[in-house]
Amino acid sequence: LVMPTQQTRMARWALVLMSLVVAVAYGGPQPANNLLVEYMPSPVRGLDSAKPRFGWQVSHTDRGQSQTAYQILVSSKQGGNGDVWNSGVVKSSQSSQVEYAGAALVSDKSYYWTVTWWDGSSVAAPVSAAAQFDTGILNPQWSATWIGGANQLRKEFNIPAGQFSRARLYICGLGYYVVSINGQVVGDKVLGPFTQFEHTVLYDTHDVTDYLVSGPNAIAVSLGRGFYAHGSVNAGPVSLVAMLSVQTADGQTSWPVATDTTWSAINGPFVADDVYIGVTYDARLITHGWDKPNFNSSGWKQASTVTVKGTLKSYMAHPQKIKATYVPSSVTEVQPGTYVVDFGQNIAGYARISAVGPAGTAITFRHGEMLGQDGTVQNLYSNAPMIDTFILAGTGDVERFAPTFAYHGFQYIQVTGYPGTPAEEDFEAYFIHSDLPVIGGFSSSIPVLNYIEHMTRFSSLANLQSIPTDCPTREKRGWMGDAQVSAETVMSYWDMGAFYTKFMNDIRDSQVSINKGGTVGDTAPFYSWGSNVADPAWGAAYTLLWFWNYQYYSDTRMLSTYYDGVKEYVENLISTSDPSSGILVWSRYGDWCAVADGPYDCAYPGPVVSAFYFYEQLRVMVKVSTLLNIPADTQRYSKILDNVAANWNKKLYNPGNHTYNNGYQTYQVLPLWLGLVPQSDYQAVVNYLLNDVVNVHKNHLTVGIVGAKYLLPMLSKLGRTDLAVAVATRSDYPSWGNFASQGATTLWENWEDTRFQSFGSRNHIMFGGQGAWYYQYLAGIQITPNTTGYQDITIAPQVSSDGLLSFASGSIATQRGIVANAWQYSTNLCATAPEHANATLECQTGVITNITFASFGTPLGTCGSYSLSSCNAQTTRSIVEKLCLGKSKCSVLADDGVFGDPCPNVLKSLAIQYAGCGGSYLTMQTQIPANSVGTVVFPPLPLSNLSIFEASSPVWMNGAYVPGTKGISGAVSTSAGIEVRVGSGSYSFAVNGLKTPLECATAPAGDSLVATCPPGHVISEIVYAHFGTKIGVSEVCDDAPMTMEGSCSIGSAKHNVEMACLGRNSCVVAADPVLFGDDNLKYCPSYDLMHVKYSCNM
Repeated sequence: LVMPTQQTRMARWALVLMSLVVAVAYGGPQPANNLLVEYMPSPVRGLDSAKPRFGWQVSHTDRGQSQTAYQILVSSKQGGNGDVWNSGVVKSSQSSQVEYAGAALVSDKSYYWTVTWWDGSSVAAPVSAAAQFDTGILNPQWSATWIGGANQLRKEFNIPAGQFSRARLYICGLGYYVVSINGQVVGDKVLGPFTQFEHTVLYDTHDVTDYLVSGPNAIAVSLGRGFYAHGSVNAGPVSLVAMLSVQTADGQTSWPVATDTTWSAINGPFVADDVYIGVTYDARLITHGWDKPNFNSSGWKQASTVTVKGTLKSYMAHPQKIKATYVPSSVTEVQPGTYVVDFGQNIAGYARISAVGPAGTAITFRHGEMLGQDGTVQNLYSNAPMIDTFILAGTGDVERFAPTFAYHGFQYIQVTGYPGTPAEEDFEAYFIHSDLPVIGGFSSSIPVLNYIEHMTRFSSLANLQSIPTDCPTREKRGWMGDAQVSAETVMSYWDMGAFYTKFMNDIRDSQVSINKGGTVGDTAPFYSWGSNVADPAWGAAYTLLWFWNYQYYSDTRMLSTYYDGVKEYVENLISTSDPSSGILVWSRYGDWCAVADGPYDCAYPGPVVSAFYFYEQLRVMVKVSTLLNIPADTQRYSKILDNVAANWNKKLYNPGNHTYNNGYQTYQVLPLWLGLVPQSDYQAVVNYLLNDVVNVHKNHLTVGIVGAKYLLPMLSKLGRTDLAVAVATRSDYPSWGNFASQGATTLWENWEDTRFQSFGSRNHIMFGGQGAWYYQYLAGIQITPNTTGYQDITIAPQVSSDGLLSFASGSIATQRGIVANAWQYSTNLCATAPEHANATLECQTGVITNITFASFGTPLGTCGSYSLSSCNAQTTRSIVEKLCLGKSKCSVLADDGVFGDPCPNVLKSLAIQYAGCGGSYLTMQTQIPANSVGTVVFPPLPLSNLSIFEASSPVWMNGAYVPGTKGISGAVSTSAGIEVRVGSGSYSFAVNGLKTPLECATAPAGDSLVATCPPGHVISEIVYAHFGTKIGVSEVCDDAPMTMEGSCSIGSAKHNVEMACLGRNSCVVAADPVLFGDDNLKYCPSYDLMHVKYSCNM
């Protein structure tokens, strides 16, 4: 995989910005777009909610605008005037989760709706384009019968001559189905949803208007066992229910098809199918023409009725589809007649094979995620060999096969029995996952970080298969621990509203099935995988997904729908808490697969993890009961929460050594995250964590799946994003980068795995909780606390002047529109111009002191990474220097009359990179969606006379807010930095000032270090801090210290000095190892010297 360069990163950001632009022919409010019903885009099929919820996005050509009113019209016909519902003009900024309040909706009917909105100036936008939703079967009107008896079922039917305008097929095939009408496969969905089948089975709605003809028609359905008929679930045999409605032009509806015993049945070429073992397909058993009318079915038997317990509901979530196709990167004969096909990417799905050969030829292909040292495919799973077999019919033509009724996790297939020598074009691999809308994108200046994000993204996709699974190989189950630690990551990547609405129903159904005092299982749907009494960190998915769906999507209906079920679960937790302290301490899995527990002994139980999730869920219950106005519950849970907080440190904290439990990284992080560390011991607890990361483990993590989510953001909260980035980008064991360095394309299940040795899955999402950190901290996109649905957004990127991370960008397409932020910290500024135009170089403060790059010709790259091409005027730089050095502004004409012509008849341009202008610069491009507001936080930087400009307009100068920039309503200085309040719109910020010279301070151990700034200035940044054994300290303060062999530095030095000095004119820091968390010289054998480099600012 080729990682993004600076050029491709900036190009990607340019594409993000382009996507923010709404094509308009006029100014003001634009027509509402992206109309949704129950999270689904138009046309919505099979809606079975009596009161569906509407949502839309607004856009405006002006900054700072928002919606002040809306009007929805729902009509029975296209172009209607609201004959079904006219909401009237509703004064509200609400643009999502707007509940239908019109006449009762009718089953099997198409509706059309539009929305008009008004801006802050009471100007109405043009009415939106109409969106469509079709109702499904709203009431128990199913006249069809569940049938089975074989894996192929068919029915012929007649449609009278005449014009029909609309046809809908309502169908549920358990476990999987493929349906054809008149020889054409209907739709593009594959596989099917996994549910708690005894409670809920889901039907699909297909628009089949274009598949039918007047006169004879045929419908044919192939059935696969899926999970429903698998032995591990055993809900029943393969089963089918279906109804077809046909509407004529005059509005008359008939139902020419409903499943019953008049259907014909026979077993077809799928002679065996198992979601774990694989599929055997005998092409000799294909019955040609069975899916078309006028077929002779005399050899078929009558379908039989079957019993299905679950209630039929519409599948109102994104179905699984084939979303990418991979061709082989290589086909290798590893043994005589044995071929290994490498598709280059670990995916979930299946392979397609093509071959020509004699009848009865059996081709097997075994799927796997890794190769052995001999090049053969390795598979560790006795329950999931993932072997598909294709038996040729021997037609003499090319025969093609894909195992439609199973999916596998694989990068490789090992093929045996192939007739002849296979070529690359004989194979394809199909990546299958829930067809979720992509909403998030991220990029940074660190290639390995981008690649880890790629691995995380692919692992999340492979494990979104109608439920959030753990892996696509041996289990394929909805392990709740994996689901909750990765949830905020996947909510940054995909629109998960409909997906989690479906999954919450699965959890509730499983809770009812378990029927054990309110508990839920480790997995959902629950069929004996894991315990039916979930580990507290696993069961927490019920409560946290419930609340996050509200936090991210403002979904109050989910809160009310599942309140009683979640309350039952939390009450069950309360009943199992420690009687003396009220804290939940029992644990089965804990921080699963932690490094600290050694190679593959994944259970790492501990009271801190369970207590953490117990506390988090109590906090959620207080918030939700308050929101839903249930005061008795608010009072009860507040009291329990306060009691847990009061007893937390008595039960879990070791004051003697400032640790929780054994001081393992996750155990230190979680109490810090909750804010439960005693204030008097706060610094000591932080010191222990930092020293463990830096000194004991040399910038490595020791965490399991819980700590993998919380370690990096907690380090960022402590002001140590530099350390978080260092941990995240390690390439040796244990780290995410270690997976990448061994060729991984997805996240692995165990830190200990190597290229040729595996203790588990090679495509597991459980270490993917760190993905949200990229968006929330590096790109800085966060929902402002105590708000929901990105109505109020905080943009607070973790910018560091240390140079390790110099660029990051992220964007999320929220339900209110796209929020995006890209920042770059660099001493370089750039100016470009096409041929015959002027490039303008400009300083907001200071003058241009250096031209670091200049080329007139065809320069390569982008700002910060320019390079020369063969077409370059050699005098470019010297000419630009003469024109611009020492000036605050200059213009340079990109013309061969100025520079000469380095390559005639070629379209040329001018690129210039320059420096000076007062020193370092932070540039930031920010997008706030219409109907939202935000706060952009510029972190403290080592600049004096700091100024913030938006385009050419000053926003902050001389320590104060400068009013007058449209869309910006204020700015204040806080401990977090300069906070600028903005309305909706796109902003281009630049931060500049005079680069503050570094100051140095040194003190021997046992003495005190004094750092001082000139009067009127404060310490703004601790650039470097060392406390330990002697190092070679440069006489020039700006130079890096010369670390001598064998020297040692305590990991908490920088953090402790920051806590003591930042924001102060002067500070005194005692060079005492006890104050830095090394009471017994555990981290350094001796302490000789403290050395600090710092900068001052206004």
